[in-house]
Amino acid sequence: MDLANSHLSGSSNLDDVFAAISRGENVVFLANHQSEADPQVVSLLIQRFSSHGDKTPDITYVAGHKVTTDPLAVPFSMGRNLLCIHSKKHIDVDPETKPAKQKQNLATMASMLSLMKAGGLCLWVAPSGGRDRINTSSKEIPPAEFDSKTIDMFRLMARKSKVPTHFHTMSMVSYELCPPPEEVVADVGERRNIRFSPIGIHIGKEVDNEGGLEGRHKFTERAMEQMEEEYWELRAKVFPGGQGGRKK
Repeated sequence: MDLANSHLSGSSNLDDVFAAISRGENVVFLANHQSEADPQVVSLLIQRFSSHGDKTPDITYVAGHKVTTDPLAVPFSMGRNLLCIHSKKHIDVDPETKPAKQKQNLATMASMLSLMKAGGLCLWVAPSGGRDRINTSSKEIPPAEFDSKTIDMFRLMARKSKVPTHFHTMSMVSYELCPPPEEVVADVGERRNIRFSPIGIHIGKEVDNEGGLEGRHKFTERAMEQMEEEYWELRAKVFPGGQGGRKK
């Protein structure tokens, strides 16, 4: 990680996050996801560039199955608080293991609800269910779309916990560290290319958590629009030369 050219922005929003946690309330970061190192990216940038470095060990990351099975991903997972969920993108790949995966997902959700009821929880989740991938035609690296059903689930868990829960967006620029394959691969053992690169995160403001069943899509759309706008602004700061940036 080229920290000399890396960026953390949204410091005032980060202050709001840790103030809420100190009051015993919960925070959920709705983030895009670019590399297996993202939990380390979050922790390292907050430690180095904010006044909240001592609180980063308390962030819990919702991750897919590869973080505990893929030889490259496992080292990045060590020392992190993880809740593992099998992504719907991969849960149907092997029908024989689907029941076991569903059972694990239910156990994870039960643990998550228990933690949320206790309060003071900070969760990081990628509602797209996977990593951002390069557009091979334009060479842009756009954020993958948030899945509304995934966000609905976290909003439902928040209501069930009966603890005030705040949803903040987080824009992440870490693709160049360890770019994923251009296609989605369910199996472990992907061929990878590790690079030395600057990184960045932007802590977004709280997403207005209003609307019931009829408003759930609007909430997801607001969160996605906010994260995506701040993502492109962040990429321009991290890569002022335009690498992977939005084409005008």
